[in-house]
Amino acid sequence: MKIAARNNGVHDDWSTPDDLGLPEKFGSFRGVQSYALKMIEQSKEKVLLIQAPTGTGKSLIGAGAARVLGMPAVYVSTTIDLQDQFVRDFPGAAQIMGRDNYPTLNYANAYPEVTCSDCDKTNGECTFCSDAHQCPYERAKGVALEAEFSVLNTAYFLNEVNHVGRFSDTSYDKDGRLVLKPTHQMGPRLVVLDEADTLERALMNFIEITVPKGVRERLQIPFPRWKNPSAEHKMEDWGAWLAVTMPKVKREVEEMQKRLGGVPALLQGREPNPLYMRQRKSLKSLMNLLTHLHWMERDLAKSPESWVRTDNDGESLHFKPIYVAPYAEDLLWRHATKFVVMSATIISADHFARDLGLGPEDVAMIDLPSGFSVKRRPIYQVPAANVTHKNKDTAYPRLVQMLDDIADQHPSDNILAHTVSYDIAGYVSKHLRRNKSRVITYANSQERAKALELFKQSTGKILVAPSMDRGVDLPDDLCRVVVILKVPYPYLGDRQISARFHDGARGRAWYTVETIRAICQMTGRGMRHEKDWCITYILDRQFQSIFERSSYLFPGWWKDALVKGVVRDLSGVSRIE
Repeated sequence: MKIAARNNGVHDDWSTPDDLGLPEKFGSFRGVQSYALKMIEQSKEKVLLIQAPTGTGKSLIGAGAARVLGMPAVYVSTTIDLQDQFVRDFPGAAQIMGRDNYPTLNYANAYPEVTCSDCDKTNGECTFCSDAHQCPYERAKGVALEAEFSVLNTAYFLNEVNHVGRFSDTSYDKDGRLVLKPTHQMGPRLVVLDEADTLERALMNFIEITVPKGVRERLQIPFPRWKNPSAEHKMEDWGAWLAVTMPKVKREVEEMQKRLGGVPALLQGREPNPLYMRQRKSLKSLMNLLTHLHWMERDLAKSPESWVRTDNDGESLHFKPIYVAPYAEDLLWRHATKFVVMSATIISADHFARDLGLGPEDVAMIDLPSGFSVKRRPIYQVPAANVTHKNKDTAYPRLVQMLDDIADQHPSDNILAHTVSYDIAGYVSKHLRRNKSRVITYANSQERAKALELFKQSTGKILVAPSMDRGVDLPDDLCRVVVILKVPYPYLGDRQISARFHDGARGRAWYTVETIRAICQMTGRGMRHEKDWCITYILDRQFQSIFERSSYLFPGWWKDALVKGVVRDLSGVSRIE
């Protein structure tokens, strides 16, 4: 779809969504949306950060940005609901997902056991799609590439632009030089990155290395040895480990490629051969591992302490870089001409830029206010206990008592209780007294979705949740009360987080920003539109110290809702109507 545009591809006269050719159902822009689009239109920086709380209408800002800039856009988010909503709202949008989500042309009846991820296309021919041009995945990708708005998952976007390159504005030539690549008839793209608070984590997930127990044992990959076993601060000998491991993986890749050539892709009954498919998946996994080992080798050559080993089970091996900033330009920022990066919790443009490898000259930030009345989203400090692992024996009972008191005040309301850890969740669920029958909880990540769905279908329940700070939408009666039992500090038992935290002032600043970001995300789960209402209670005394120390980092829209002073008598807190 060609964008109607003037003035070098930019709309120069607009005041409504209709002026930009956007759907009539949006009527008019809100003031914050119009302001954001004006700033996008005028900005010269490559990356424009937009801190926009829930209810701002970020998807309309993202679609409008493409129109005022006269560029086709790639809309990227982590949550499937946001992707689906974008496709529903904008007729010019087309969604593309990973190959696993598409049946093959020849074996559609075998889906999902056989998917387009099993593709073995060479020279335009594929065992599973007799006409490679009609491959369901390739057709969906072709539609998305030609669409005005391509809608992608964050992990898929990173994989696509770095391994295939079809959604990237750039590539490397045979001499390793970066070149602009005209991948689309309309020229370079705008990339709209929603849920930007998860972006660093997505990059980390893309880079990190896992060597499963089965692969380690089959290839006889050793555990790293200590370089200085007697020193106070021991370091593992990465160089020696890579020198042994990389040749083993490379040799196995080469041998598997040879073996695979002797395995028929189809059985005599013309059905996919399970052995062939398993070996192809194993080969792809090993090739991906080899690529990541090369990244690790390159990084360690520059700085021997830039990666950490994070596994604790003594069986698999798991490695992460301490920072993703050295990778961000190559893996993300080079792939588009312009980025609009949106989240309710950017928190700090300076920290965001530094953590994601951007210079101050590359970034500008717009901080938008909330359109929700503060009277409908109050946040109360109710310091029940100083919650640390050391004093859990006294702190946990106090948390339970206060949660019971809060639940008494809201006997018919759904309550989301953020616990941060499974340890606290288990204790609270077991020891809650007067409201124990209202509890819904879960003991592991596999049970999370089921517990959330049960909560949504219930009335007057308490969801005791270790991991519901992001990606959860609970409007209206689905959630009227949010309780934060513990300040959500990043877990220092994670070696990567610990190494980063102990990296001087930079590490401590990152730790604070991540904590504040999580607090703000937690409080936003139940307040989803301007007529909604949700009361938040923060029970951990440590919130007071982090707020006094770093109040300037909290977004203005969040601080506006924080009720001044400490609440000790809950009778003064009433249900909002």
